[in-house]
Amino acid sequence: MEHTLTPVILTGILEKDPEPFLTPERELGCALTVQRKNLFFVKNGSSEQEHNTYTVRVFSPLRDVLFACAGKHCPVTVPGLLIPGTNGLTADIVYSTKL
Repeated sequence: MEHTLTPVILTGILEKDPEPFLTPERELGCALTVQRKNLFFVKNGSSEQEHNTYTVRVFSPLRDVLFACAGKHCPVTVPGLLIPGTNGLTADIVYSTKL
């Protein structure tokens, strides 16, 4: 059974500072741990369970800005793709009033 990524918009605050990680292809990414305030599903009818905390993985060049400027308690809005059956999202952009 093939799973598709679900488009969502996550709002919340960072629980801790951004953390680097490497993919199996040795690509550098930035992991954000976000305490959920709201999770909006772009398409209605999603059966995904909502979690209190989400891990957002960012691979775009924005990751360098996140490492330099984002920190614990920073408010964020993340348009991204929810990975089915997990509390993980992938995103190319992260919005914040403090970045």
